[in-house]
Amino acid sequence: MHNMSTISLHREPLPETDNFLQSSFWAQFKEFFGWKSHSFRIVAPNTPPLYISVLTRQLAPYSVLAYIPHPSIEALATTEIPHILAKISSLLKAHIPGLFVVRWDLHLEKTPELLQALSSRLSSIPDMFIQPQDTTIVDLSPPLESILEHMHKKTRYNIKLAEKKGVKVIQAPLHDIVKWYEIYKETAERDRISIHSLAYYQKFFSLSQQSYAFPQASLFLAYHDEELLAGVIVLVTNDIATYVYGASSNKKRNLMPNYALQWHAICHAKKQGATRYDLFGIPPSANEDHPMFGLYQFKVSFGGSIHHHAGLWDAPVGHIRYFFFRRLEKLRQCINHWKKHEFKKKTKKTMQSS
Repeated sequence: MHNMSTISLHREPLPETDNFLQSSFWAQFKEFFGWKSHSFRIVAPNTPPLYISVLTRQLAPYSVLAYIPHPSIEALATTEIPHILAKISSLLKAHIPGLFVVRWDLHLEKTPELLQALSSRLSSIPDMFIQPQDTTIVDLSPPLESILEHMHKKTRYNIKLAEKKGVKVIQAPLHDIVKWYEIYKETAERDRISIHSLAYYQKFFSLSQQSYAFPQASLFLAYHDEELLAGVIVLVTNDIATYVYGASSNKKRNLMPNYALQWHAICHAKKQGATRYDLFGIPPSANEDHPMFGLYQFKVSFGGSIHHHAGLWDAPVGHIRYFFFRRLEKLRQCINHWKKHEFKKKTKKTMQSS
């Protein structure tokens, strides 16, 4: 166990990383949308230097929330992680005036041992996520033929069907993000998900093009007879490619454009040197009653390994402010659940009367 008094925090630029959520690109991007970014080097005995990108937002006077997405702490022993995270959270108070909580979004594999260790020092945030807690990752190290063979039989069939029916996939320029956003709004309405403004995705795409040191974003669009059917945005960061955003029209879904897009993105990622393709978000299990069960079936059909992450954990450093913050947060969650429930009731009633 480390002596916690010997751990120190130093403001330093972030090094290059495969972890796009801990990159200078992501920090700069989020600054355009209401966040402030801070980067630190953590020094602890007998441990390689750790770097963290911290995003902060002021929620009220003297009330600042810090959010740390997917810190690269895999080298730490499970038993040490909660103590080191709690210590770092405490040290951050000296650097971030008004800080009352540090919200850690952990990318570590979820195990009973880790959850038990974390609960000794941090507060779990159940039924809530910011980054996907569950995902499936396709191994790109084999030849493309082997990757294809490892997919579900129906997935291979749908990829070939899309090609046979004339679905064409292109790598599109930045200005086509406007076309993509139109079908993204269709997707959001159909699946009842929240999305950002067009400016958010335009900035994401344009910022990644400004430096080769940044992850490279690519926009792929699927057309049939010059009609846009679907599109994805894929981010390649050295070793790993991530499918970050996807949209599909309500038209011609029987032509399987989404399968063609994912296969095209996988081929692109492998060509760029990536050895992993992260589909970035699935439901936690193959539960047919889950509203996103169709998404689960689609993503796991590409033959990737399934991963479950530890998710959100809070380290309060201003306990009174944190108490009221969590009460308001839980109230907002209850209201959102009620709205979704009412929408389902209304939809069911409409279907029964039609």
